[in-house]
Amino acid sequence: MTARSRLIPPAIWGLTLLALCAATFAEQDKVLQFTSATRRQIKGRDHVVVLANLPHGRVTRLVVANSDPAGPFAPVADQAQLISTLKPGDLIQASWDTAGAVNTISAIARYTPKPGELTPNGYIFVKSQSKDQSSNLTVVLNKLGDITNANVPAEKAADGDVHRDPLIDATLAALHEGDPVWVDLSPGSPPMLLAILSYTDPSAGTLAKIDTTEMEGNQAPTVEIDASNVGVSAVIPGKLVNGKWIPNTRLLAAVHRCKVGSTVYYRVQQDATTTWLRDIQPQPQAAQPVAQQPANPGNSSNVDANGVPKGRTIGGAGQIGGGIGIGGF
Repeated sequence: MTARSRLIPPAIWGLTLLALCAATFAEQDKVLQFTSATRRQIKGRDHVVVLANLPHGRVTRLVVANSDPAGPFAPVADQAQLISTLKPGDLIQASWDTAGAVNTISAIARYTPKPGELTPNGYIFVKSQSKDQSSNLTVVLNKLGDITNANVPAEKAADGDVHRDPLIDATLAALHEGDPVWVDLSPGSPPMLLAILSYTDPSAGTLAKIDTTEMEGNQAPTVEIDASNVGVSAVIPGKLVNGKWIPNTRLLAAVHRCKVGSTVYYRVQQDATTTWLRDIQPQPQAAQPVAQQPANPGNSSNVDANGVPKGRTIGGAGQIGGGIGIGGF
């Protein structure tokens, strides 16, 4: 997945997902969004066929093997039972073997995302590592089964020492594999890790004013936020270029999208002397209701509400789980 991930579809946000099954998965397994399951012929024999979307949107077809490859329709019981309980939009974690363009499921379970994992900047921390014991540090992140390797910026001083952002180093030292994190990644491949925090929901406050403060002999943009009767003064990070403070352009643009006096959602990070702004967003507008479109009147029994032809559903009774075979099918 790219550093600037597309926003996860809003329909996922409201999901109430059951606990992750007790299966153990390898790093190469994928998280997908379940779409449908139908009974179709694969190589001349009936199988349960699952359609699901990978995080970047590509539709993947997964096939449940029959208990006896040469026998009648009898999908593997535990896989069929789980699939019969899924609803469109549920998240699953699956692995499969591919042969002759057929993806046969080897393991499948429900997937429960960790806090923040469905948000654009939310990831799961895997590890940090140096290449060949060098000072070049890479942070490995996971989002819905996709791995991102981000490089940590470093500068070589005149004395030969390599310096990194001490806040990044301090955060990495406190993290453990599997911890949810909020990260700011630069565009590019590989991306650069500009900031990392243990994941918490953003704080809410009122943007009081946009000001400046002195940083290394220059004026750096600063936001003043009133939050729970406490004032927060946060500097927009940046760096000196030819003796001039150049602020982070993404954050500066985000600040200017917010109106003074309005509610904002923000993240800050504190070092020994300064509070740094890491993210700021205006209060999202309420979604406008969308008019419902009537089903295609031409043949409503064979199309869905969008006029898309329906597949033949497992069980043959118009819904998944018709009581035929094993595992609830």
